[in-house]
Amino acid sequence: MTRKLFHTFLAIALLACAPIATAALEVSLTVSGDIDEIQALLRFIEKRNKRPADDGDNPLKISLHSMTSGDMTTLDTKPASMPRPVKLSPPQLSAEKLTPGQSTLITVAVRDDRGDVDTVAIQVVGTNLRTDLYDDATHGDLKAKDNVWSVSLTPMEATPAGRYELIVTAFDRNGRALRAISPNGEEQPLQVRTDVSIER
Repeated sequence: MTRKLFHTFLAIALLACAPIATAALEVSLTVSGDIDEIQALLRFIEKRNKRPADDGDNPLKISLHSMTSGDMTTLDTKPASMPRPVKLSPPQLSAEKLTPGQSTLITVAVRDDRGDVDTVAIQVVGTNLRTDLYDDATHGDLKAKDNVWSVSLTPMEATPAGRYELIVTAFDRNGRALRAISPNGEEQPLQVRTDVSIER
């Protein structure tokens, strides 16, 4: 039996034996641990509830709010949902290539359950093309606050034709790049990358 469950058993036993000094006393206990040990604790509580009170004026009753029936197998052990880590989807381009002097819409879907993302930016490595994306229905973005960040990007006429790497990076409200764990277990900036062509 774990130390936490032992302490819980002890607390309930003391409540069962101690005289009740007031007309109503409520005690809340939160129990976590191995399912077999939790079920043993619930059986103890159920047995205590079925015992006649020693003092008819002040019976001790323990209520179980986590059970849906008298069957111990119905204990809900589903863990509470946790916010998912921030995720950037691969960027989508409205055209197969970037053309100097012509606008291309670039969109990136962002999963941000906790609201960590303040800015999303793109950079075309090897060029001077770098800009923020927007989620406020401006700069080519279609709908505000839908977690789809967009920008209308127009390469300058002087941008050389060729194959380039486009990098998308997410930043927090302090201007720091958000971090992510790579497949090999190393911490790195939260980014997605794709290749793009600039053609005339």
